[in-house]
Amino acid sequence: MYGSGLGGFGGPMGGYGMGMGPYGEQDPNNPFGAPPSPPGFWMSFLRVMQGVVNCFGRISILIDQNTQAFHMFMTALLQLFDRGGLLYGELARFVLRLLGIKTKPQKPNQPGPPGLPGPHNPRGNQNFIEGPKAAPSGAWDNVWGKN
Repeated sequence: MYGSGLGGFGGPMGGYGMGMGPYGEQDPNNPFGAPPSPPGFWMSFLRVMQGVVNCFGRISILIDQNTQAFHMFMTALLQLFDRGGLLYGELARFVLRLLGIKTKPQKPNQPGPPGLPGPHNPRGNQNFIEGPKAAPSGAWDNVWGKN
């Protein structure tokens, strides 16, 4: 059974090892079978195209990730500068209070439309538009020289 010449392990004509397997002559595990036929042109072309698409896909993912990382870095840096300015103002106000120097209290933003913060307006509710100013007398008389 195990050493018979016709079928290898398992019996005559149908065991393991030699003989025809369930795949016929193109059994990939059969060392004595014919080599598999090479893939056709179309299959080779599709494999090359798959490699190209994968390459560009990976490059685009790297570019996207680097762009997001740069955006997050710049956002964090700007927030750090903003918070640093607020911290500087609070520390300066604290030190000036310790030294006994009075500072102006901070005005909260005056509300604009219901629920929305208003624009920066240092003069309170006085919104004036300046009119044109008169030119000094004779300012444009001698621009081109004397005629």
